[in-house]
Amino acid sequence: MKTKRGVTLVELLVVVSILTLLAAVTVPLIRTGTERRRVRESARMVESYLANARITAQTTKREVGVQFVRWPEQSEVSVQLRRVEVPPIYVGADDSARFTVRSTGGYGIELVSSPNAIHVEILPGDECQLGLLGWRSGELCYRLDAVSTDGSTGITTAQATLVTTRNGSIVLAPLSLPWPTGSQSQPQFFAIKRQPIPTSLSSAVEPILLPARTCVDLYESGTDQRLFIGTDPVTLLFNARGGVDRVLGIASISPVDDIHFLVCHLDRTPVAATNPRGEPATDQPDPQAVDVDPGNSSWRLRAWRDGDSLWVSLNPKSGRTATAEVATVDQTQLPSTITPPYPFNYAATDSAGQRTHLLWGLRVSRRIVKAAEPISGR
Repeated sequence: MKTKRGVTLVELLVVVSILTLLAAVTVPLIRTGTERRRVRESARMVESYLANARITAQTTKREVGVQFVRWPEQSEVSVQLRRVEVPPIYVGADDSARFTVRSTGGYGIELVSSPNAIHVEILPGDECQLGLLGWRSGELCYRLDAVSTDGSTGITTAQATLVTTRNGSIVLAPLSLPWPTGSQSQPQFFAIKRQPIPTSLSSAVEPILLPARTCVDLYESGTDQRLFIGTDPVTLLFNARGGVDRVLGIASISPVDDIHFLVCHLDRTPVAATNPRGEPATDQPDPQAVDVDPGNSSWRLRAWRDGDSLWVSLNPKSGRTATAEVATVDQTQLPSTITPPYPFNYAATDSAGQRTHLLWGLRVSRRIVKAAEPISGR
């Protein structure tokens, strides 16, 4: 009778060693694949949320948009998007509501309301037209800079600045313009376009949180000419035709240029892009790496050069979006026409304060999505 032969200790150790080696090889690959899927899911969510707001604006014939909320822990990224809408144009509490106007010099004016003319909250940043029964695109427009209301009289006083021109020149509104400087004008009709507000609680569209450890890198998002550098939320508003009407929160962003959002791993962005966390060691050849683990010096490429990152780009005229991978950027190919000259410097600026090296690198990084080779499009 034959006895069954068992497994020797040596054989068992060999099997365990092989399994350990396989786990060491496959687990990082599985983790990498999971992280890449998270970024793709985040890009899909951003694209879908923008498309939904665009369709709603076309359906309701009102300005509807998406606000990229800056993350309190790291203000140069966004991990939450929320739907916003522009309230109806406000023309006062009743037919007797008026503003009187006085020039304060230059393009500034002071507005004083009739008693109890304002029954809604108006804020700095809201826009006002005078002498018109309703809002008219392209007409003279003032931005409210400061607003206060006297609780005892119900009179609202506001300081405002001219912000709109027509055909490149200042156009005087009807009635008593130019406004008097020593006294108030005759009472004027007014129309106020208020800033967008989050959609009502009854709305079916809830804010969204991006998947864990992913974000929109706002510091390196924007157009080819301007970036979303700042501290205010970035808000895109779609008009009734489905195009981008306005971009709020960032100065000098033109809705004529394509708008690009960089969706990436959270750890591919430094805590402060203007002052990155630590500097690469002297033996670290790439100055655009992020130290994701300062204790172990685990350097990784920044989001706009990382192969997992995705650009979600929006055409402001049509409002349509497309998603594509980042393109390879060879920093040694910095054109000689760019100032300051080579070598590449992330923080380099020209005499006008433009981040010339970074803007060049981002344009190269976006070339796939701009070449209309998107992973998806809406």
